[in-house]
Amino acid sequence: DGTFYVIAAGRCNHAGAGIWNDVTNGNSNFIGIEAENTGGANDFPWPAVQVDAYQRGVAAILKFVGQPAGACAGHKEYARPLGRKQDPVFNMSEFRSAIDAILTGSAPPPPLIPAAESRRPRGGGGGRPTLRRSATRDPNTEALVKEIQGKLGVDPIGIFGPKTEAAVRELQRSLGMVPDGIVGPKTWAAIDALP
Repeated sequence: DGTFYVIAAGRCNHAGAGIWNDVTNGNSNFIGIEAENTGGANDFPWPAVQVDAYQRGVAAILKFVGQPAGACAGHKEYARPLGRKQDPVFNMSEFRSAIDAILTGSAPPPPLIPAAESRRPRGGGGGRPTLRRSATRDPNTEALVKEIQGKLGVDPIGIFGPKTEAAVRELQRSLGMVPDGIVGPKTWAAIDALP
């Protein structure tokens, strides 16, 4: 769904034998990234939001470590003998080109979820804010979170926690939306349409 997590730090033995840009010890010199994908025919092409997050995440890492887009390599390019690894399945030259555009500032900015609806449907007034998982109780949004929870069958406690996020993701997934767990204008409309 385009969510990018940093889950580990330090050495990780996953590269195996290979070479890229004269580097032959990938386990000591590379940062490994795993993108969730089944590899099945029904999981290709990857969703645009996932590819965009992948490219922007790699660009952020490369910028932080002071490397150009050409430092990015797929398993299939690094692994030896060639053909030992076949991932990722997309074109790495195009992937690096998109990363380079991000690094040089020539890529368009990512589309952002609006901070609020432009106006509240049925009844007018100001739009509801975009809501997402939060560890703290917010008195300004508690009633809205309870509304979401009531519609999605979650105990209406007014705190947007993991159960609420999971229920929002499931609703979004069932409607073919990006299942990001964020209640923005499109998800508010989907929740309003629930009985």
